[in-house]
Amino acid sequence: MANYINNKLFLEQIINYKNLCKETADKGMISPKIPEEIGESILSIATNLAKRPNFSSYTFKDEMISDGVENCLRYLNNFDPEKSNNPFSYFTQIIHFAFVRRILHESKHSYIKFKSFEFHELYKDHSLENKNHIDLIKTILNENTQHIIEKFESKMKKKTKEAVPVENDGSYADLEEFME
Repeated sequence: MANYINNKLFLEQIINYKNLCKETADKGMISPKIPEEIGESILSIATNLAKRPNFSSYTFKDEMISDGVENCLRYLNNFDPEKSNNPFSYFTQIIHFAFVRRILHESKHSYIKFKSFEFHELYKDHSLENKNHIDLIKTILNENTQHIIEKFESKMKKKTKEAVPVENDGSYADLEEFME
């Protein structure tokens, strides 16, 4: 466990908040605002998780952290202190999977953007005066985007192969036959 979160205090704060929520629900009132301390703890977990080597190189780290915090606040009431006394682990898992979803979302959008560049050949703008400049843009875009396009398409092929039923001899059935 990390040294920036006191797990026992965090657990106590969550239990107090959940008890307060139960009291207000019994009275027919709106749930109370989440305490500042819980929000700070969740933000601290998300910020420090984003510093790990497997997440640190992304340019959209702020969006990852925001997604993680949002998911934690959404599922705060699902934490059951009777089943677990480790809220740090619970919220770290939620944040981790939010990060993974954001990475997949961003990679899909990068693929769409670069594929549209490739398809529409936007980088072949012949209105540019310098032919060398056009060639340089094409080279840079081809080198940088081709890797992203190939990586995303290979993932999609793996998903498609998993969805297509397997014949008796172990080979994949024809996708068109499967669709009929």
